Amino acid sequence: MSLSSELAEIVSQRLDKPLRFSYDLEIYWDVREVTTRSSGDVILDQPRRSFRFSGNDTEWVSDGITVWQYSAGTDQVVIQDYLDFDPTLHPSTMLRRFTSYDFEKVRDSAGTSVYQWQAPPDTLVEYQQIDVYADISARRLDTIRLVDRDNNISTYRITSFKEKTDLSEDLFEFTPPRGAHVIDNR
Repeated sequence: MSLSSELAEIVSQRLDKPLRFSYDLEIYWDVREVTTRSSGDVILDQPRRSFRFSGNDTEWVSDGITVWQYSAGTDQVVIQDYLDFDPTLHPSTMLRRFTSYDFEKVRDSAGTSVYQWQAPPDTLVEYQQIDVYADISARRLDTIRLVDRDNNISTYRITSFKEKTDLSEDLFEFTPPRGAHVIDNR
């Protein structure tokens, strides 16, 4: 079984149920030779199309009908109908797209397998290389490392992962902070 099918199975089984996970993100910006660090949380209730994503100063929340995007840096909230929301930005879509790459196993060490995909030479694609660190026997993704076409390196480390069946609906509600500039595109 290739990683693509193993990973596709792990991801699709997880994303079709309510779940919550946290991550740490480290980005090495090649041109500036600077590393930035942040962390965030993702809560998904795919059967209801609901999600909550937070990271750095941004928060995206959807109850499956409305989507709110809040940026603390600009103190702005943008509201739109779920049907007008770009589906490629949905957290589950972003995770599922990694299952479409043809990965090759490059290393096994202490229960963790490392799989890699590399772009064909001289192709203009979003990523030049993707490494996935996974414990296939435990059916768990640990780290995703992305090298983009500008040689920036983004490393996502999953720090906690919980499948839940009892996510309350209020997790997927959003009230704009007092004084925030609200743009309602509904």
